Amino acid sequence: MAASGLTAQKCSRCCTMTNKRSICAAILLILVLRCRAADDKPDPSALIHSANEATDLSVVLPHRLTGTVILAPGGKDERSGTITIYRNQNQYRSEIELSGYRRIWLRLDNRVYVANSSPLAFLGLESDLENSWRETILVNTQEIKFRHESRKNTMGGDVWCIDEAGGDYTPMHLCFDTSSQTMLSKTYGEDRYEFSDFQVLEGKKYPGNIRRFRQGKLALEMRNLHAETGVLPEDAFQVPKESLQFETCENVVPPKLTSSPTLFPPRTFVGKSLKIFIYGIVAEDGSFTHVLVASVPRNPDLVKLVKDKVEQRRFTPAMCGPKPVATELNIEIAPTP
Repeated sequence: MAASGLTAQKCSRCCTMTNKRSICAAILLILVLRCRAADDKPDPSALIHSANEATDLSVVLPHRLTGTVILAPGGKDERSGTITIYRNQNQYRSEIELSGYRRIWLRLDNRVYVANSSPLAFLGLESDLENSWRETILVNTQEIKFRHESRKNTMGGDVWCIDEAGGDYTPMHLCFDTSSQTMLSKTYGEDRYEFSDFQVLEGKKYPGNIRRFRQGKLALEMRNLHAETGVLPEDAFQVPKESLQFETCENVVPPKLTSSPTLFPPRTFVGKSLKIFIYGIVAEDGSFTHVLVASVPRNPDLVKLVKDKVEQRRFTPAMCGPKPVATELNIEIAPTP
């Protein structure tokens, strides 16, 4: 405040000399407000940590989280279903039922078990949903850099947004409500998540509604999320039959694409509107296996072509510390005509 105080003294002399007190008063007010805004500017790292702490449901045990899942909300292909999550200590299970399909994602300590009746039916749905409204990757690295901050005044709160980048990670744009210590949105690449209607369970906050935007369009919505504590079903953490198994850890470093053969011949999409969905597993050696491909609208010849090409892709595998681990990977492509 010393600099602003000196400026105020100069302005005071100016007012005495020119007798234009109303103008000087306005200048003094602007200087004071600017100084206060600078003093109130939150530290980006502290902002993330405080929001992570305030919204960490993993410390409320045991608990169940339920809600409604809607794919393509408002569109002609809209589908709705349910999501149920159980958590207790190092055990976590999410189960989604949607249009006759079912997906179970189970974590027991450092093992993950995945059972799908059709993986492509759930493309884009979170496996570990309760970490979607928390920033758990970059904040734990030493390479984190906060590149930009902007302040937005909103009704009922003060929102700060930051751009966050670290190493080879995709940069993220994060917005927080500083008064409630909650993350309001997360954007990386063409994905944006919005979190609203926060509820409280034993002092920890969680969003009642989540919306996911893909390429600017609303692709997924989770509504009426409700968490409660209590005794869980005896079979809550039973390993599903015929499930895929993976090793995992708290801070998995995701796989990175190193070799990408051309997927489509030139001019394939002239005058066409098309979406391609790809599911696969990046193995410990970086190969892409268990590949499934679908397209909208349906195009069997193109699906076969893409499948043959995408199976040639190579990655650096996901890492748990120094150890490579296999992991699922979902890809959505919307080629521009």
